[in-house]
Amino acid sequence: MLLRKASKDEIELLRNQIQQLRQDLAAQKVINSELRTELYHSQFRRATNCSNSHRPVVFQARLSSSIYPLGFNQIITYDSTVTNEGNAYDALTGIFEATVGGLYQFMATMWSEDGYNVDFQMMFNGAEVCAGRATSTNQSMGICSAILQVPNGGRVFVRHKGTTGNISNPVIAFSAYLSGSITPVGIYEAFVYDHVTLNEGNAYNAHVGRFQAPVAGIYHFVATAQSQTSDSLKFELVRDRALLCRGEGTQSTGTCVSTVHLNANADVWVRHYSQYSNNGNTVYGDGYAVFTGHLIHAD
Repeated sequence: MLLRKASKDEIELLRNQIQQLRQDLAAQKVINSELRTELYHSQFRRATNCSNSHRPVVFQARLSSSIYPLGFNQIITYDSTVTNEGNAYDALTGIFEATVGGLYQFMATMWSEDGYNVDFQMMFNGAEVCAGRATSTNQSMGICSAILQVPNGGRVFVRHKGTTGNISNPVIAFSAYLSGSITPVGIYEAFVYDHVTLNEGNAYNAHVGRFQAPVAGIYHFVATAQSQTSDSLKFELVRDRALLCRGEGTQSTGTCVSTVHLNANADVWVRHYSQYSNNGNTVYGDGYAVFTGHLIHAD
């Protein structure tokens, strides 16, 4: 390629153009600096106006004690307030009412007692926005979280998500059998059904053979026993030493069945029914004697 040498006029023209570009660049830098300064002041004024017009809205509250039973769609009133900036949360009703419109984040947790399932939901102006469940297994915690655009006056609360009047739908059931024979059997001696196959709610004590009701309600019990000899074996199911039913077995299995209302902490067990220790003095074990029960309906 053949190159030619630029003339003096062309070189001077290029120099003038470069000088003009430098001047334009310097002017643009000034404009950019002014724009950045104005943007900073604008953002500062906006932040100042916002902080002056709206207080922070933050709250945290917890339950100070257990609630049982929970009614149909009952609001969970977290009554012990930890933080309540803006005074938007009412600890008497359990309802948050926004004092200023904006984007909010909410989180609710629930912990179940042993043997209970708890379904709950977060409500925003009458509509469900999230739901959680605390189950009876290992007393697990349920969590419900939502991010919401809430207008001024918008209401958010947590309530029981239930279809019946008794929330927590406690699961209380047990079954145990006698693994070894009891001989001899003393007067009014308790039958300790020692091998547990089911104990939802942990209400049955296999060490003493007693069931203790964790909640008041209607319960159903079945007890069986069999004599290891031809002697008659009489036994009875009692509630706090008051008779519920009696059964009798020889070398066949005797059965005693009762449906009864129990107050909370009432004890139910099976015992030998005899004034004489030699009357049916052996209870046959090896799974032939069974004690079982469950909650039908909590008060």
